[in-house]
Amino acid sequence: MKQSQTILCGLLLSASTLFTSAVTAATSEEPVQCDAEKNWVKADYTLTETTNDKVRSRSLTLWRKPDVVAHQYPASDITQVWEHVHERVKQTRFFDAYKRGIEYQPGENIHGRVDNDWEYRNQLVKQAFIDGLEKQDSKGSGCDIRTLYTAGSENGHIELVWADNLQLIVSFTVTKGEQKMHWQQQSLSHEQAGINAFFASRYGYQTTDYADIGDDHTDPFLTNMVHQGFIEAGASGFYNASGEALEGSHLH
Repeated sequence: MKQSQTILCGLLLSASTLFTSAVTAATSEEPVQCDAEKNWVKADYTLTETTNDKVRSRSLTLWRKPDVVAHQYPASDITQVWEHVHERVKQTRFFDAYKRGIEYQPGENIHGRVDNDWEYRNQLVKQAFIDGLEKQDSKGSGCDIRTLYTAGSENGHIELVWADNLQLIVSFTVTKGEQKMHWQQQSLSHEQAGINAFFASRYGYQTTDYADIGDDHTDPFLTNMVHQGFIEAGASGFYNASGEALEGSHLH
């Protein structure tokens, strides 16, 4: 009987040790998995603008890899890429239909403005903006925790569903009178091979430095882009309840 009790105790101790090890391993692996998913992202969004009975929709795909993020606008065949380089931001605007690109050096002044806001480009909204909203509740577990934030005033109403661990917008709605803007995430992928292929294809384009575009008057592509006003920094399309672009000083 004593021997049976000894064996049973040993089995229980072993089972307890295995369970504790499994929980510890799962807990330690979860942050690593969440970081991997946060750093490798392809997220498709649809933006719908409604004014009275008029509805207009467009799309944006956010591509993200470590220290690099892109906003792809399929309707205009433009992809903007930002690289986080030594606490500064280097932007390249790719014109996909032409397989050409314009490079902007870190800290370059473009029409009186320096684009150095990595957080805004990487997340589409800044953390300071989120902190100014009222937290309602959170749902989900593991890497998929989503939090609802709201804000309301006489100027309008804001509702944001935020994926905490992924630092991604799930949905974002601004309503002001008869005007409504709604961003909705349509699909999400963390497949690294496809993300790498997307960036590699853009980096294969012929590029011109922004400082040199005025030196070549024989390049019809550059002439066309300058005339259309495309060779400068652009907003993402997010606005606050007052209709102001949610970037730069509006998000500080």
